[in-house]
Formats: sequence, structure tokens, C-alpha cells
Amino acid sequence: MKILVFTNRKRTEEVFSALISGRSHDVEIHPRAEYRDRLKLETNPCMVYFDISGMSRTDQKKELRYLLKQENSLTAVIDDKGELEDPAAFFHEGGVDYLGKKQMREGVSLGRLKAVFSFIGQDHPLLSAPSASAADTSFTAPLVPDGKWKHVKPGHEYMFHFLFAELDLTDEWKKKSGREHLKLIEERFHEYIRKAFEPINGRVWMWNEFGGLVLFPCGEPPFPVVLAACKLMVNRNIASCEEFPFKTPISFRLGLHLGETVYMERGNTGTIVSDTINFTFHLGTRYARPGSLYITKPVYDHTHPGLKDLFVKDAPFEGREVYRMRRIL
Repeated sequence: MKILVFTNRKRTEEVFSALISGRSHDVEIHPRAEYRDRLKLETNPCMVYFDISGMSRTDQKKELRYLLKQENSLTAVIDDKGELEDPAAFFHEGGVDYLGKKQMREGVSLGRLKAVFSFIGQDHPLLSAPSASAADTSFTAPLVPDGKWKHVKPGHEYMFHFLFAELDLTDEWKKKSGREHLKLIEERFHEYIRKAFEPINGRVWMWNEFGGLVLFPCGEPPFPVVLAACKLMVNRNIASCEEFPFKTPISFRLGLHLGETVYMERGNTGTIVSDTINFTFHLGTRYARPGSLYITKPVYDHTHPGLKDLFVKDAPFEGREVYRMRRIL
């Protein structure tokens, strides 16, 4: 389950560091003032930790009352200064956790979350709701005949493989490189990805500076995308020498997902609303570690048996099972 933390204090990230580093849950930390706008964007069940420090009693009651009425989220309070007038009443009204001074000092562990879920009961609507991984196998969009782009028409929905690819350490590149050098890096990586996946019907679809999304129409299995992605990861050190004229080794991360979306031509994708696209970007930007390849369960299930031993099950992300490619070198 996603954990949304709303606070104006920087040190709060340390309190949730065990969950962040352990990747047991997707944790996002936002300024407190943004909580209503952020919750409007969340379509999946989530858990909210709301920091009330420094708020008046009137504002506390107002904001907590609003949070407790939300049907798609569980509400917890951060109150290490003991400012909540009646913590018991908060639980009576539907609150699920309370972080006081001691809990903030010790941090939030996976064990604590398990205790919270046990407290509210596994039959709670948000805990017993069908997981997103179950939805992954309930596709309604058609496959693309022969997996060929000539059969894909704008405005129609199809099954695709979605590959997120992005260079690592881009902040360091920006600090140490001039605009011309950065432009060369962008162009070389874009071309490297295009050349790697174009022969198997991959098309660079959305791209921004150092990475983006490559789309593959899905025909009948077997799909060659996983094999091509594995080759890219195994050969990345060689590619640093042959494909990129830089002194620093190139590192990148890949995330591969299988799903459905309405197709529009590149440059006209701004109107597309797609959970699959959003998840794939989240997988690549919020979950994937540098220099690694991740695939979701629908991709793993259709992977050639000879490649499955290359992957190990990793922590779930946004309700979906994820597999990580073993490090070869």
C-alpha cells in the first residue's frame, strides 16, 4: 500500500527511512499544504500520515475531519509534540496510527505497519480490495496482429509492452557538464535505445532529456523484449566504451511492464489517461535502482523459460509483483 506523508519538516523522511530503503512500501513525502490536491490524484487505496505540529486546535480538527472522511485512504497522525487534544477520540473516529515522540524517535518499521493492519482487520475494505496485480491479468484490449505497427491505429486501444529507460546520475551530469556536452549525452542515449529496440518493433514514444518510454505492440508470445533488455544490461560496460565517447561509464535503469492503452502518435500523447503509463513511469523513476532491470509479473509470466532464472522476486510496488534481474557482472 502506498504511504503518503504530509509534513513541513525535513527530518520526517528519516522516520520512514526503513520503509523507503527496504522498499516494502512506496513512500511519498509532500508539504502539508499540498495534501488535498495530492489525494485527488490518488486512485488506489493509500495510507496517510499527517503532521499536525504547529497547527491550531481548530485547524487540526478541520483537516483531520476531512482526512477521516476520505473513502480511499487510511489516516494516521504525526504528533511528537503532544498537540492533539484527544488521541483516543481520533481512533474512535477512524484513525489507524499515532506517532508520538517515542515513535518518531524510533522510526516507522514494517512491523509497525503490520500491527496497524492487524489492528484495523484484514477484512477492512481498503485491505481486502482486489490488488492491482490481479487487475494486470484482466486485460480487455486486443493483441496486435503479428505485433506489427502497421496494424496499430491512433485512437484505438491495444496491448503493449512499456519499457522505461533512463540514464542514472543525471544530476551529476548537469552539475559537471556544459549544455553542449549534455545535449550530446541526450542524443547518444536516445539513439542507443532506438537502435537496440527498433529491430524488434520498439518505438520511442515519450522522451524527455535523459530517458522516456519505448512502446512495443503485443502479438502472440513469445515476446523478444525481455531478451533485448537483458542484453542491454549485460553489455552496458562494453557500450560505455563503444557507443559513448565519455570518460565516465554509462549507467542506466530499465523498467518493463505489460498493459493496455489508447495509442496516439508521438507528440499527440498529452490527452491520454492511462494507469499503465503512469505506473511504468513510477516504476522507472520511483522504484528502479541505478544500473538495474525490473519487470512486472505479467512480463515475467510471458518470459521465455530460459530467461526466468535471471530474475529474482523483489519487493512489490504499487500493488504489483516486481522481479529484478540478477547482476551478471
